[in-house]
Amino acid sequence: MYDFVGGAAIARHIRAHADELRAAGFELIEVEGQDHIGALATTDVIAPELSAVLDKASW
Repeated sequence: MYDFVGGAAIARHIRAHADELRAAGFELIEVEGQDHIGALATTDVIAPELSAVLDKASW
C-alpha cells in the first residue's frame, strides 16, 4: 500500500512536477536511501546533509 498512496507515491508526484516546483522557487532536496519517515528516524544522519545543502542555498 505504501507504494501506491504513501511516501513512494508522494515522491513520484513531486518528481513528476519538479521543474514546476523549481520554477516556483522551491528547492528540492533528496537524500539517497531515505524517505520522509526514515529521515525523521535518522536525524543524526540527515541533519548534516541537510545543513550542507541549505548552506549552499541562496536565500
